[in-house]
Amino acid sequence: MDLPDAPAAARSKVGDITYVAEEVYRMNTLSLLEEIARNVRFSLRALRGSPGFAAAAILTLAIGIGANTAVFSVVNGVLLKPLPYPEAGQLISVQRTAPGVPGLMSASGDLRPSASMFFTYADHNRSFEAIGGWTAAAVMITGQSEPEEARAIFVTKAAPEARWT
Repeated sequence: MDLPDAPAAARSKVGDITYVAEEVYRMNTLSLLEEIARNVRFSLRALRGSPGFAAAAILTLAIGIGANTAVFSVVNGVLLKPLPYPEAGQLISVQRTAPGVPGLMSASGDLRPSASMFFTYADHNRSFEAIGGWTAAAVMITGQSEPEEARAIFVTKAAPEARWT
């Protein structure tokens, strides 16, 4: 093909040069981000037109995000994180039952722990690295308003021979 005829033949084969340039631009840019920005601008214009709906939508999102954050914080702290003890998977609970002994049983049917029982276990311990005790009780919280009942857990310190750090 002669040199003067080549540009015309290329244009007719490729098509509209402006369209091809726009396609190349779209392929080489972050069109997803541009589309997101365009959708955000459209959404803001639509919300500006109905402020009542905008307030309800924002309030609903805020409550939902806050509730999810609170629930995750509790689940993460209580269920997902390990206990703050070295080798927490080796902690055990020791309980005694005494069928037929009225007045000394807890609501779960176990023998209520006493200080002497704890010291006896600590003195005669040959199986455990350390022994600690705990018991749950109802306590009254008083202040400027009416007294209120709350559940409390009383915990002993680890025995002196414990190697907890």
